[in-house]
Amino acid sequence: MICMAVLWIQAQPDQVNQMSALPTRKTERRLAALLVATLGLAAPQAAIVPTFTAGIAAQVDDKLILDSEVRLRMSNGEGVLRRAYTNSPPELQQKLEALGRETLERLIDRALILSAFEQAGWQLDPKAVQKDLDDLITTNYGDTNVFLKVLTEQELAVNSMRSSKLRNIPDSTAEQIEQYYHKHQEDFWSEESVELLLITISKPAGKNATVESQHKFAEEIRTRIAAGGDFASEAKSQSEGGHVAEGGYYGWMQRSNLNKPIADAAFAMKPGDTSGVIEVADNFFILRVTGQRPGAFKPLAEVRDDIRRTLQAAQRSGVMNHWMKELRANAFIRYFGLLSADAVRSQNRVREIEIKHVGTGSVADALVRAKLCVKEGEPLTQAGVDRDIRILYGTGDFYNIRLTGELVEGGTKVTYIVQEKPVLTDLNFTGNKKYNNRELLKKLSSKSGERLDERKLFEDARQIQKMYEAGHQQPTVKYVPNIDERTGRGSVTFEITERPE
Repeated sequence: MICMAVLWIQAQPDQVNQMSALPTRKTERRLAALLVATLGLAAPQAAIVPTFTAGIAAQVDDKLILDSEVRLRMSNGEGVLRRAYTNSPPELQQKLEALGRETLERLIDRALILSAFEQAGWQLDPKAVQKDLDDLITTNYGDTNVFLKVLTEQELAVNSMRSSKLRNIPDSTAEQIEQYYHKHQEDFWSEESVELLLITISKPAGKNATVESQHKFAEEIRTRIAAGGDFASEAKSQSEGGHVAEGGYYGWMQRSNLNKPIADAAFAMKPGDTSGVIEVADNFFILRVTGQRPGAFKPLAEVRDDIRRTLQAAQRSGVMNHWMKELRANAFIRYFGLLSADAVRSQNRVREIEIKHVGTGSVADALVRAKLCVKEGEPLTQAGVDRDIRILYGTGDFYNIRLTGELVEGGTKVTYIVQEKPVLTDLNFTGNKKYNNRELLKKLSSKSGERLDERKLFEDARQIQKMYEAGHQQPTVKYVPNIDERTGRGSVTFEITERPE
């Protein structure tokens, strides 16, 4: 077997597809319990902290989004949050969880767009791919590799599909722009403003300075200006604040942009006036006002282009949201849940590989091991771990797969926690009045006695919906699996919400 990397680096949803179902809470708890048991976490005093966890975050049709991809995409935002909430661990955890969910939804959208690109039969310009790839390598990397090429192709594909959807959006009419202006006129109110120059003297400054000496120094500057001295020259030579090179010139400032004591003084002055020395916090200030503008609404001619851009952005957003809603409505989306532990960072060698089964299992450990790219005695990498998840899930034998690692003497022990697809025992219906169970069963491709396949169940739910639509109804149909991990069996209920014709 050749361990080839298959990369799907997948972007805000309107809704979760009504015909897809989340994994049951029971399944989540069972997997979590097995993780605890596997890692020896039941006894706090002997807790083993995993060096990494890995698994599937979501499935979009035939594409998998892995936890490692979500972590990679949220890494920059995570760093910002950790710095911002370093003293508030509970709030940090909430923010990180929200960031993880948002990132996953964006990756799901990205996967849907890539699928649309493939289904449309579009082709990328090889020269465009190579140009973007060269730019990416020059900026961030040292050499060409498969990962970067796939990443570049996917980015171009996503951008091409988005551009195609936004290509024919009409420009806003003069009437639309005028209507927007009158409806949102408060957005175009311009506050009163003053043209302001400022000299700043800190208190105290230097080894021998005191608050009193600095105040006296500021008064001396004020006296020289009052006697005819040039304000800008004094600012350039004496001010310790900003805009020194411009002679303390701050330009037109609105009241809301100024500290209250400064604003109160500035807006009480007339053009040409110079203030006295004003003390605010750790500084003394001298102000010069050279102009005033009253508050007023900006004329339509001044904001017409801004309104046009605002309306265009709203149109683009509406088109994209409608398109993504359509893509989600027709796609199989399954959520597995995000893991909170770290990704693979160590380059330790694999010391041991263990296979653990959730509940009963008919797939022999030897068959699982034969599929693995991660090998005992070889370096452990995130790429190898991700390949194994994709390969094992791609066999069609497994309902869920998780990996954990722990440091042991001589390297890392990697544990593969696998849950096989349960046997489907029952197919049930609730809420159906227009059609009886027998009529609905005829529409299903899923059969009792076979392995539970959520993608087939999704298609079955769509067939039921089409059956109702043919009768001029728009029902909500979703499937809900109920899995007993202990016995490896599961039933499914199709929940139907009928609506009047």
